[in-house]
Amino acid sequence: MLAPSDRAFQNLPHDLVRNMMAHQEQVDALLARHVLLGVYRYEQLAQLGSVTNLDGQTLPIRVGWDGVVYIDDSPVRMPLNPEVAGVDGQQVAVFAYGKVLFDLG
Repeated sequence: MLAPSDRAFQNLPHDLVRNMMAHQEQVDALLARHVLLGVYRYEQLAQLGSVTNLDGQTLPIRVGWDGVVYIDDSPVRMPLNPEVAGVDGQQVAVFAYGKVLFDLG
């Protein structure tokens, strides 16, 4: 799961967020865009060329010169809590994400 940072949400226009919060189907769609199909460790993400989210979108992955993984050109940070790091047998991994995957179209 990609968990957008507070800053990522702050970068969205307030009217857009307010309108989305008034429509549950938009909130559901937003959440689906941040859930990846599969459980991955950070190191595994770095080896993939793309991932697919629950909404069916294929998101490109690249690794920056500094070793940071980028999904859809936004940085993904390794979880600080090992309980959500994507270890074997785990059902969910949560990564801090630098943007909100918002469908503007």
